[in-house]
Amino acid sequence: MPYCTSCGAHVEENFNYCNSCGTATSSEVRTTTESLVQNVYPISMTRITVLAIVSFGFYIVYWMYLTWRQYRDHTGEEAYPVWHALTLFIPIYGLFRIHAHMRSYNELIAAAGITAGIAVGEVVAGAFAAGILDNVAMQLTGGWSWDGYSFKAAVASEILFGVSMILVIAILWHVQGNLNRYWLSMENAQVATWKIRKGEVLCVIIGLLAWSDTVQSLLSASYRGA
Repeated sequence: MPYCTSCGAHVEENFNYCNSCGTATSSEVRTTTESLVQNVYPISMTRITVLAIVSFGFYIVYWMYLTWRQYRDHTGEEAYPVWHALTLFIPIYGLFRIHAHMRSYNELIAAAGITAGIAVGEVVAGAFAAGILDNVAMQLTGGWSWDGYSFKAAVASEILFGVSMILVIAILWHVQGNLNRYWLSMENAQVATWKIRKGEVLCVIIGLLAWSDTVQSLLSASYRGA
């Protein structure tokens, strides 16, 4: 159905004037829904926080995929969201991809005449620190050797994992806050419908397994193998 170019109200196909404001609506000046509205992709901080905690911090991988896909769909530029997200598991190279992610969005925000507020260097440093904390935490519990570890090692490991998770949430809050500011500044913005996504479900499953491991690690000596 056509829309009025002046006020955006619905206009019947056979009407020559807008019932709302009286503007002429000939075929030359009519426009469709697609040309009036723009899909935008804000994510609430509550959603990010809950998913990051429940997923034991793994949500950042899916977030990288999701926001890079949004960037591709919004700009029309060539991008590979799945590979982009998987690079987080590649030492050093993943940090370069995080840098590219943040820099690209900063440039997009600045091009819209909005102050680009993503602190790219700090985000990369935070991601690096979170990765180090995760690695040390795993080493405290034997890594992949399964040789057993003490209760003190389990506590120390979970504290480090907790600090890492806080860093991840801080990164997501900082970056998504800037993205939300950009999305919601657009004219004729239409917020995309948010439903539970398969990727989010997968993150939750992985997170619940990690939380189960945490509980058993702290409460069961036999589980620790010590």
